[in-house]
Amino acid sequence: MMNLSCDVIRDLLPLYAEGIASEASTVLVSEHLKTCADCRKQYESMNVESAKLPESGIPLKKIRNELRKKKTYAVILAAAAVLAILITAFAYLSTSDYFPYTENLLQVSELADGSVLIAFDDAVTGYSMESYVDEDGFTQTDLMAWQTTLDQWRNKGPQTARIPADVDTIWYCTPGQENQWIAGRQPDWYGSGGVITLPRLFLNTYALLSIIIAVLTGILWILLRKRETAARVLEKVFFLPVAYIIGHICVKGFSGTSYSPARDFFLILLTAFVVYGLLLIAVGLLKQWGKPEH
Repeated sequence: MMNLSCDVIRDLLPLYAEGIASEASTVLVSEHLKTCADCRKQYESMNVESAKLPESGIPLKKIRNELRKKKTYAVILAAAAVLAILITAFAYLSTSDYFPYTENLLQVSELADGSVLIAFDDAVTGYSMESYVDEDGFTQTDLMAWQTTLDQWRNKGPQTARIPADVDTIWYCTPGQENQWIAGRQPDWYGSGGVITLPRLFLNTYALLSIIIAVLTGILWILLRKRETAARVLEKVFFLPVAYIIGHICVKGFSGTSYSPARDFFLILLTAFVVYGLLLIAVGLLKQWGKPEH
């Protein structure tokens, strides 16, 4: 029984010496070494041999730490990838499909206080209402109505808009088409070629700037790749415009036009932030995997 116990203890001694044995095994070995001179002598000889190892030798504990670090990188990388996919899916599911104006799209009712109530068709899941004062001093209100896949799943119910009594003219705006007068004061020029609602294009400018910055930074990175500090900084800077470009593609595809520029820009930045972290983690993981184990 004593020999069997010593055999077991000696199998555990390498782990015990490296400090990576379990708590129960550590207690067992410690108690045994107090009473067994042979095992204690072997343990002391292991410590002497360990002290003589060359500095290039990687202890078992260090290898274990490296494996744990790689596993952590892989888990974070997977989580970041899932988050980027979820944001992209949300962007597409919440993309507005705008309704063109029809007589059945909305019903207009004037209330006792002079305000106007707009009741949209049941297919409408959302709307925007923007008021402004024109060059003649009249207050105008533009309406746009849409539906999204996400809102259809949420079943938001009937949509209504209440326009204040001080609004002079109410328009319905269909992207790319002439605005339709629906209530209030009708301008003299209406029907002879009115205002057309056009998309915003500044997202194209940001995407183009990101491409230019990525190209210039990439060239500098290649030229200065042998200078460790400069290359490390340029690597991180290079991934910033690349992440924005990927974010733009995830949210808008290869189009830069938008009728909801603030929303789209926010989602692009959010996606780019996640993608940037994903790129840095992926590069770090590749570097960890590329390190020799000896």
